[in-house]
Amino acid sequence: MKLKDYYAILGVARGADRATIIRACRQLMQRYHPDHNSDPGAAGLFREVCEAGRVLRDAAQRAVFDRMLAGRGLAGPGHHSGACAIYRRGCDIHVEAFLSTAELLTGVTLALMVRQHWLRIRVPPQARAGQSLRIRERGLPRRGGGRGDLLLVLRAIHEPAADGMNHAPGSGARKGRIIDLRC
Repeated sequence: MKLKDYYAILGVARGADRATIIRACRQLMQRYHPDHNSDPGAAGLFREVCEAGRVLRDAAQRAVFDRMLAGRGLAGPGHHSGACAIYRRGCDIHVEAFLSTAELLTGVTLALMVRQHWLRIRVPPQARAGQSLRIRERGLPRRGGGRGDLLLVLRAIHEPAADGMNHAPGSGARKGRIIDLRC
């Protein structure tokens, strides 16, 4: 599979900011849109521009793509190669989940939103703060291949004993905070 250089497709520099990428993407989408351009290759170019814009606008996907470019020798000076694992499987996502000490002791099922997807994750009883749970095949996908893993890092929220109130969030829906992407 040949890796496309999305920066070249959009005609922007590798260090371009998000606004520049969006502007270039919109201009090229207007130029190559099949409703406005009757050239036979316009539809294919339009799809490539859409794909390039989708990847480069998202910070996490752009970081993965930049690592892929570095691994294929397409990166400019100052970049290093370290993305060979991307071709075997997708990237792992490390997410923090904050639980009360009671939830850590008794176990809980979390409804967790990670990268705009809801996941139900069961935290076993007697879990420890700082412990990581690996959920297979829930990380970032690889084009034409497998997905990485989701690593849920458990963090404890200690309830204050002075007022006797539980200030920890309930065991309902939570939003996971991505702390790292490992490829």
